[in-house]
Amino acid sequence: MPQVGRRRPVAGPDADSVDVLADLVMEYTDRAREATSPRLSHLQFQALTAIDRHGALNLGRLAELLFTAMSSTSRLCDRLEATGLIERHPREDNRREVVLSLSGDGRRLLAGLRAHRREGIARVLADDGQIGLTMRPALRSADGRQRRLA
Repeated sequence: MPQVGRRRPVAGPDADSVDVLADLVMEYTDRAREATSPRLSHLQFQALTAIDRHGALNLGRLAELLFTAMSSTSRLCDRLEATGLIERHPREDNRREVVLSLSGDGRRLLAGLRAHRREGIARVLADDGQIGLTMRPALRSADGRQRRLA
């Protein structure tokens, strides 16, 4: 019986293209993370990205987005807060709830990391200008769909 929410796996030439693109993004993300100070783990980068993309989040929502347990997400946020990359504030409409947001340092670090990654990927794509022209509309469309699903 098919599971709800499961999609058919990508197969054939499309699978190879998806794998190449995913590997390229991961490679340059890892290179950028390793070049940052403080050095971020992959999960820390994902947390900062989620907070940046979705705005102020509570701990439960961040745990859902990261597919991690609340306790693990709480410890992760403790480390990010200790390094000054995120801030915790009471929610304005419910002071008992705490929301997470990027600090100025967190925004600057994430922007620098993204710029480093973007430059690396742009260099690869510049070798064949047709790749960028072909991919740009598809990537924008995929980003729009992903944002609606999140």
